[in-house]
Amino acid sequence: MMKCGIKAFGRSNKATVVTIGPLEVYFSYSTPVAFRDVDGNLVARVNEWGPSTGMHMNDLGVDRKDRIPGEEFERRLTEHLRALFRDGVDE
Repeated sequence: MMKCGIKAFGRSNKATVVTIGPLEVYFSYSTPVAFRDVDGNLVARVNEWGPSTGMHMNDLGVDRKDRIPGEEFERRLTEHLRALFRDGVDE
């Protein structure tokens, strides 16, 4: 069975991480702002919202200069999700 879960992270109950097999997706409110891929790399997008989301993203520890544009982030996250569900995961 694939490991799945949801929990809060950082300093706010509005920041959550959803685990789907080896993939972790970090949310600020209902917006995905980062993910940890199957190789353990943390990928974060630039903050396009406000200070609360910025605080959630800072709690992840990804330097602002290492964050990628929103369109690139969404493309990469979509690729990882498609691969995960196409290939499946043995836990």
